[in-house]
Amino acid sequence: MNYHLNAIDGVRDGAFVMSEAVGTDSVNRLAAFVVAPGRGADFILAELRRRIDVAFLPRPLCLVPSLPRNALGKLPHDEIQRLIADARREQGFG
Repeated sequence: MNYHLNAIDGVRDGAFVMSEAVGTDSVNRLAAFVVAPGRGADFILAELRRRIDVAFLPRPLCLVPSLPRNALGKLPHDEIQRLIADARREQGFG
């Protein structure tokens, strides 16, 4: 799915991540963090709908200025958790 996300015109970097269930919510959510200056979330979601099954669409899709990759190009687990926590605070997803 990361391949399809990063193949969208205008996406410079992006990653799907699985958030952990919070509180009484027993549902883990698939989220995506995307660096795409000049592109909106609606455009990116429309493009993803053309490429992947709708069951795998991220909720939420968060536009960010950059992804916190380490020197090896990986997204460390603690940085992913920080991104998820920030998105929960800003967008209220659970």
